[in-house]
Amino acid sequence: MKPSAQGTRTANLRMQDRLAREAHAPNARKTPHVAVTHVPGEGLRYSSNTGQKKLSEEKQNDGLASVDAAMDPAAPLPDDPRRRKDQLKLRAARSGDYEAAHRDDADLRGTTEALRSSRGPWNGGPAHDKKEASVHGEMTLLGEQIAYWRKNPWPLGEGQIKDASMGGVKKACGACEMAFDAANATFGAEYGYRVVASGSHCEMFRWWAPDWLTGPAFQQVAAAAAPRGTSSAAGSWSRRRKPRRGSERPERLACRVPSTVRRNRSRSGRRRRGDIQ
Repeated sequence: MKPSAQGTRTANLRMQDRLAREAHAPNARKTPHVAVTHVPGEGLRYSSNTGQKKLSEEKQNDGLASVDAAMDPAAPLPDDPRRRKDQLKLRAARSGDYEAAHRDDADLRGTTEALRSSRGPWNGGPAHDKKEASVHGEMTLLGEQIAYWRKNPWPLGEGQIKDASMGGVKKACGACEMAFDAANATFGAEYGYRVVASGSHCEMFRWWAPDWLTGPAFQQVAAAAAPRGTSSAAGSWSRRRKPRRGSERPERLACRVPSTVRRNRSRSGRRRRGDIQ
């Protein structure tokens, strides 16, 4: 198989992004996002947003079944070019060809082995009033990663940081990016890990802080959110006001988006905000 261009993402992160897109495919009109990560010893983990867009258990199973079907070499490939490519790569991961083409990625093996042994469970996130803001899927999965970090500190030895990939359908929102930074600066620095995702589109939405976000990590996110036109209350963030037409959006200030991580286009050819190539 022909390896994809390296760009700013590792092969392991690209594979997890593909898994997220395939799990999202049957639920594209039900939820805005699906996240995927690999927790060593526990396998692949999937999650989506809570709140008004929370998926039912039936819809979660539909997403997992879509991943299973995508890896079936006897199944017909879709016409959509991006999804067709994703399914070819997933089939290569199942056969071992993808791993063979990316031997330099030490973390990829864990993801592909987990994919071959089990499709993994879906964590629907905490239960709360649907009228409240959402706990985003990647925040739910980051909580699982941090729980693993605590039990398995410094896997590469003191002073050596190990990356933990967080795949997704879309780039992280502004609040999730702040939480990634805070987790790396606190829990990651303490236990020897760093969560890595495919960039951020930087928009701020109604966002509910996950249970693990407390203490110095919470304080860092609150401090980062304050100058970006957002307010926080009871662990949730939302935009204070919409910017006037033609003015610079306050929540985009200090936003970091890798220029080499391109945005995708929808089937109509129009760009979709935050999609990952």
